[in-house]
Amino acid sequence: MKLRNYILLGATGLALGVSAPFTQSKAEASTYRSIPSSLRGYYISSNNLAMIIRKHTVIIAIPRADASSAHVYKVIHTGHIYRIHTSINMGNTIHVTYKLDHYAHNKFKYAGKYFHKVSKLKYYYYVSH
Repeated sequence: MKLRNYILLGATGLALGVSAPFTQSKAEASTYRSIPSSLRGYYISSNNLAMIIRKHTVIIAIPRADASSAHVYKVIHTGHIYRIHTSINMGNTIHVTYKLDHYAHNKFKYAGKYFHKVSKLKYYYYVSH
C-alpha cells in the first residue's frame, strides 16, 4: 500500500470516529401539568401505605390513621420514572417531590415500597380496617 492509501484510511477512520458520538440519541424528559392517565387510580402497599393519584392531586394515607393531600403543579417524565412536584399549603407552602418508578402496567415503586393498583372498594376497605 502506498502512503496515500494509509492517509485516506486514517482520515476515513478519524471522520467516522468523530461523527459517532454526535449520532447518539438522548432520552429527553417530558414535562406535564397534570398526572398522565396511566398512573391515576387507587394504590395500596404491603407496608401500611395507601395512595390515591388523581389528575391534579396526590393523597397518601396510612390505614386507620391520617391522610395528606398535595396539589400537583408539574410532572417530569423520563423513561419509566415520573417526578411529581407537588405543594401542600399549611399556613406556609411546602413543596414535595414524589419519585415514582412505573415498572409495570399497574405497579410502581415509591420510597422503596411497591404499590399496586386496586379498585376503589378494596382501597377504602384497606384504609378503614
